[in-house]
Amino acid sequence: MACYISFRDVQFHPSTTGVRITAITDIPCHLYCRLSSKPPWIHKKPELRRGVQFATDVRFCFTVYEDNEQFEPGDTYTHTWWKKDWPPCATKYLYLWGTVSGQGCLSTSPLFKYHNTGEEPLPPPEAMYQLNAIDPQFYTFPGGSTWNYADLSRDIPEDATGAVIQFLNSDTGQEQDLALRKPGANYDNYQPFQRNGTLWAIVGLNSERLFEYRFGRPGSLYGYLMGYTGRDVVFPDNPINIKPSVNNTYDTLDIKSTWPEAILILTDMGSGDPWNNYHSIRPLDSTKEVYRGDQRSFPFCGVPANGKIQTKLYERAGPSTQWLAYAYLKKNCSFSLDGLDFIGFTPNDWKTLDFGPLSIETRFAFLEYRHPYRAEMVSARKDFSYFSYTGHNNNHGWMITHVHHHLKCQVYSGNTDDTDQLLGIAETH
Repeated sequence: MACYISFRDVQFHPSTTGVRITAITDIPCHLYCRLSSKPPWIHKKPELRRGVQFATDVRFCFTVYEDNEQFEPGDTYTHTWWKKDWPPCATKYLYLWGTVSGQGCLSTSPLFKYHNTGEEPLPPPEAMYQLNAIDPQFYTFPGGSTWNYADLSRDIPEDATGAVIQFLNSDTGQEQDLALRKPGANYDNYQPFQRNGTLWAIVGLNSERLFEYRFGRPGSLYGYLMGYTGRDVVFPDNPINIKPSVNNTYDTLDIKSTWPEAILILTDMGSGDPWNNYHSIRPLDSTKEVYRGDQRSFPFCGVPANGKIQTKLYERAGPSTQWLAYAYLKKNCSFSLDGLDFIGFTPNDWKTLDFGPLSIETRFAFLEYRHPYRAEMVSARKDFSYFSYTGHNNNHGWMITHVHHHLKCQVYSGNTDDTDQLLGIAETH
């Protein structure tokens, strides 16, 4: 079947060292820029009208040209080229063509003529939301049990405060300790991450777009960078200890007494033993009760107007267990006290979730789930996304994903039992 592309916007950015070209399309595709320093030839094209041929239409073609592949890998909505061999005062001609899933498309862009003035314009400030999605970017995190720096400056703009990452423990033989933090933060929660496991975290960055990590086994930590946070997501240097003082009983904590602007908090929780680390976190006055075990996770919780939340740990939770609130969102997040109930997963398949009933402005979904089994394969993605990685997780897990503009996302589970739970919170700013 023939495919078609609609070119919604094409922009040129002059400079003394070349020209940057940016294009936006209506569907994910992979584009090529056909570029020439010579004007195109114009040919008369015969057209048959009522049995008579008229040479009235015209056809453009290049006699000498080069095809330049877009910078971004795979099929994307945004397409970028950086042409260093385009000096100031030079004029070039171009049009764009492309493929979808490797299939050539019939569509081409209009013909463009552009003169590089050599005057580099001041770019307008880039709109940055509280949470911002990007096409998933795969990262390898080398190093070992000492603190290492991860540099995300290639894919994240300068004003970003944090990164949304789905981490992967590729060690299939045993759990490996993992700790994450913003450089300069005063905590170290070094706890086991499940073998062949996956988890979602939002980790703080410094001004150089670095974060710190340490991992038990060098070369076994990977991750997909899924997005970044704006200045309305705050990562204080000093976390709040939210570990309950009494086992198997809810503790009430006043978050707004320390962070008065907090609407949703991000926490860092870990223990050496998932079976004695059942945990629960909820807004005060909520009746939500998702109470299962996990070793390494980054739970989140909406903060109600009274500023109070509740946490609970199983009575056998060991002294190694830590639970820290390390960051907060201070703009609009829509949540009900008990969460948006999606009933559960669809066994061995992707399930589509609609966040419209919670907020028509939803941009990101925060999902909490409970599994009857410890080692199920799970994942989350925006609706219509090509992202398909799944990994193991423990009974009680937390996921974060971008939401399609029609307010839907998808989750996957390898579970074959319907005795599970799935709850949602929406981020809307």
